[in-house]
Amino acid sequence: MNTSYSYPVSQLLTLGQFFEEVDGRPETWKEYTKLGLDHRHIPELIAVVADDALHNGYGLVPFAPVHAWRILGALKATEALPALVSLLRRIDDDFDDWIATELPCVFGQMGGRSVDVLAPFAADGHNGSYARGGACRAMREVASVHPEQRGRCLQILMTLLRSFEDNEQTLNTEIVSVLLDLNAVESIDLIREAYAKDCVDLDCVGDLEDIEIALGLRAERETAPKRGEFFQRLLELSNHQEATRPRTAGPKTGRNDPCPCGSGKKYKKCCLEV
Repeated sequence: MNTSYSYPVSQLLTLGQFFEEVDGRPETWKEYTKLGLDHRHIPELIAVVADDALHNGYGLVPFAPVHAWRILGALKATEALPALVSLLRRIDDDFDDWIATELPCVFGQMGGRSVDVLAPFAADGHNGSYARGGACRAMREVASVHPEQRGRCLQILMTLLRSFEDNEQTLNTEIVSVLLDLNAVESIDLIREAYAKDCVDLDCVGDLEDIEIALGLRAERETAPKRGEFFQRLLELSNHQEATRPRTAGPKTGRNDPCPCGSGKKYKKCCLEV
């Protein structure tokens, strides 16, 4: 860990998870101005983001990179993009939910320059599928915050999906999810091809009819919903537990008791005779 961070950047190492009313929403990141951080501190903020010892540390310090990337996003510090895109690999390597959840929003603040680094990262098969999926979600954020980038992002995403037979199903599913979020009706033919080859996880985004309904291309279902392997395993487990659960008999109805059917007759004069 680099212990020589100067003030005010050094404050990030002791903030912990919470600061003021700040959270993962970019509109709250302006609160960091209270720490006295501005464009002069960008190089040191990039160093915090890239500091492996902080990411792998204990106590308060692992949150320092989180605060740093939020501040870089608020400053629209595009010079941080190479360091930020490298962080996406931690989604696969360390199962880092903070990066998976927040980093796409950071990229979204930086506009088209983000796409310049996200597109080659997402296309690189040497990167893990979850990391590449994170890059796709980041392009969704760019397209949402900067609508003029939507066409470019869709073209990149659809190009990635055209390799659906070579991609891991995880990546295909993430791309389809992003296309849905962007209401990319123009991608439906490609999505149908991916579904026809069973290259999309039904448990995550639903079957093809679900997709068509979400995109406004179908009003209602024509067939029963199809589910994936994980759902089927859960269903089988649930059925097995139900079948093996001990049964306890309820209290026995006496001959002269009111019939359980609710007729008002005595049991012996009603259902017992059936």
